[in-house]
Amino acid sequence: MYAYHELIYDLIRIDVFQKEMSFFSIGHSCLGQNIYCVKAGTGAKNALVVAGHHSLETILSRFLMEYLFRFPKDGVQDVTLYAVPLLNPDGADIVAGRIKPPDYSSDRIDWQANYRGVDLNHNYDAGFFLAKKKVEDEGIFGPNPTKYGGEAPFSEPETRAIQNLCKKIPFDVAVALHSQGEEIYYEYDGMIPTGTDAYLQKFKEISHYKITKPKGTASHAGMKDWFIKTYGKPAFTIEAGVGKNPLPHTLFPRIYRDCATILDAVIETTRKL
Repeated sequence: MYAYHELIYDLIRIDVFQKEMSFFSIGHSCLGQNIYCVKAGTGAKNALVVAGHHSLETILSRFLMEYLFRFPKDGVQDVTLYAVPLLNPDGADIVAGRIKPPDYSSDRIDWQANYRGVDLNHNYDAGFFLAKKKVEDEGIFGPNPTKYGGEAPFSEPETRAIQNLCKKIPFDVAVALHSQGEEIYYEYDGMIPTGTDAYLQKFKEISHYKITKPKGTASHAGMKDWFIKTYGKPAFTIEAGVGKNPLPHTLFPRIYRDCATILDAVIETTRKL
């Protein structure tokens, strides 16, 4: 299970072997663990990639760190990549058995949320109360291992860390890595920012992932949704792999190949736009 300890180990490896990269904390989790961002490149255009919103999906955290290890030593011309590998370190440690779940849940097998029982990808300010109503229709009214979005947008320190990072750095594109379904989501509530079509065309050329729109409770309050609504720039959710979360690590080679191809396309398209 990839969790906070594994991330720290990989950051040490970056510090030792990837001198051209740097990393820094963008905030802290509910339990005070650092939320790290890795910076690769020095280009004028900026791309944001975030993994680990959900603690059953940290196979994508592992992917993102491996992708950074294989990143070109001289970076990518014109683009700087900012990668947040593990937005939800407390939740990951719950699933890994290193932190006891809160008292209202003794089960860590289906834990997607942060330590306070808030699903971070339902905590962004984009149709927040529409998402909240959809979740309540499913019988979820308070802290829960999954889907509960909190009492208000950005109520959680983890999502505020992303909000503050985006205020400081003018990102040209944002990508949220999730699992599973082998799908790519690209719009929010009918909003399709200028430049999105160039990315979609490239995705169609290089990936077998289906380009589609989310349904139900996934239709609002996610990072992609908020970034599109707030900044009017392209953003995507990548749903990697097929199966039941947490996906088995036997799928890692396939996930790495698929997601690396997609991120390469994101960077190349950002460079050209």
